[in-house]
Amino acid sequence: MHDSRTTRRKFLAAVLTLGGAAATVPFLRSSQAWAASDAEMPAVMVKLARRLFPHEGMADAVYSEVVGQVLATIASNPATAGLIDGATQVLDSAASGSWIDLGEAEQLEVLRATENDPAVAGLRETVRFVFYENERVWKHIDYPGSSKEYGGYINRGFNDIDWLPEAE
Repeated sequence: MHDSRTTRRKFLAAVLTLGGAAATVPFLRSSQAWAASDAEMPAVMVKLARRLFPHEGMADAVYSEVVGQVLATIASNPATAGLIDGATQVLDSAASGSWIDLGEAEQLEVLRATENDPAVAGLRETVRFVFYENERVWKHIDYPGSSKEYGGYINRGFNDIDWLPEAE
């Protein structure tokens, strides 16, 4: 049976995906129709994604885009419905308060302490999968993408290293 009701989480995922995550975060924060935890979720998720997968110089807009895709992925799969809430509860509990209010070093400490929790690990792996499938991330880390459609790795990428000295 298909549940066609629109939940706040599904609506949030759709808004972030279709409307551009960076542009919608201020709208979500100012909307009184949202509970405080839902309004803060995109900011928390962006911070979490940046802590889990830090890349110097990567724009917040890329992390926001990834978060929008993660939220859409989670919203489209009933098996992952409580993933964000579960991970947030674990992180906040381990932080003895609000994880987002901690400094960077403390946030990383809490992430290390909770890395084996199923909710945190599940969210981390979902973010990882979506993050490294994003072509803007590929561009930032100079990953050229798949080689399969170009004849495989031998024909594209095998001999691209220019920083390694040639053998004598």
